[in-house]
Amino acid sequence: ADLARGAGEEDGGAGATRTSGTEASPTLVGIGCAAAIGSTRPRIGNHEAHIVAFQLTSRGVRMRSWLLHMQKGARTRVQEDQLVGFCLIRALLESHLHDDVSDEVKELFESVMGGEDDLSSDTPELGEHGEDGLLPSLWDGVAKVLEGRASHALILPGNFRGIDLAAMPLPCKCLVFPGSFNPLHTGHVRMGAAAQARWQAEKGELLPLLYEITVYNADKGAIPLETVEDRLEQFAVPERSDNNLISPLNREGCRVHAPVAITAVPLFSQKADLFPGCVFLIGSDTAERIVDPKYYGNSHESMVAALATFLAKGCSFIVGGRVDDSACFRTADDVLEAANLPPHIRGMFLTLTEDEFRIDLSSTEIRNGAST
Repeated sequence: ADLARGAGEEDGGAGATRTSGTEASPTLVGIGCAAAIGSTRPRIGNHEAHIVAFQLTSRGVRMRSWLLHMQKGARTRVQEDQLVGFCLIRALLESHLHDDVSDEVKELFESVMGGEDDLSSDTPELGEHGEDGLLPSLWDGVAKVLEGRASHALILPGNFRGIDLAAMPLPCKCLVFPGSFNPLHTGHVRMGAAAQARWQAEKGELLPLLYEITVYNADKGAIPLETVEDRLEQFAVPERSDNNLISPLNREGCRVHAPVAITAVPLFSQKADLFPGCVFLIGSDTAERIVDPKYYGNSHESMVAALATFLAKGCSFIVGGRVDDSACFRTADDVLEAANLPPHIRGMFLTLTEDEFRIDLSSTEIRNGAST
């Protein structure tokens, strides 16, 4: 079970972002097996294999198990190993296809089973794990974060059930986009796309985009659950309608289908602990604060040391430009050059050019416009 859970954690998040419709069909399954098969010396116990599969879906984590009993003495060790392999493939297909396996495939698997062999499967009962083997204990991540019982939770596209990331760690390296998203707008979406394109061009890898909302403020406490749900609703993807509107953002021509992390950590040093190895997408105004010595006891050395610790955790930044209070567009290069950073620290920041990204729009302007 631990092997299956680990495999599901490693790949499940990436699979969850490549789904369609309101009830996502997982494209990746974490599967593990422990087997006791024939050896050079006779075994006292049964010849059997235990298989467990985990899937990360938009509704939670689905678990299913199989138990293979093999007829003792009917096969060599190699043949038993092959039979276990066949059963693993069958379990993988049944998990991925939700038991919708063709008759031809079923007959193929049955043909390799002996008369006294038995393969049984089990989905946890409703009372223990919830509907269809889903594990509800992993669903209430948002509530746990707001109550101080968890540091962060993951919300998959199209659903408010938050997976507690203490139980289900972030599955892969991501482009983490922190913000209040009050409201989410075209600029956020296009900045995320521009950053993904730039990273892929520079590094040769496409990073999954993970929006991050911090729900705790040191001065104001936790954001109410109703407010968090309102923010999350912006990322929901309802069923496609005839006019292809799948998100409230379509009034601006946007489509959002990305997971959201809900965290209780406002500082980037804390975020690096939660998301080691990830790339953080920020604006030039945030970059200016990050490299400002006044936030480090007015010490340039302390600022560099703090960023070095951030770098040691495998983290880095992509920075987009913004219009400042004087209506001038400022790129991150302007900010970082003035900070007099050592080369290895300056290398942590990858900057987007004005041609790559510029949208003169802010959530504050949208809120102010809505209130007038």
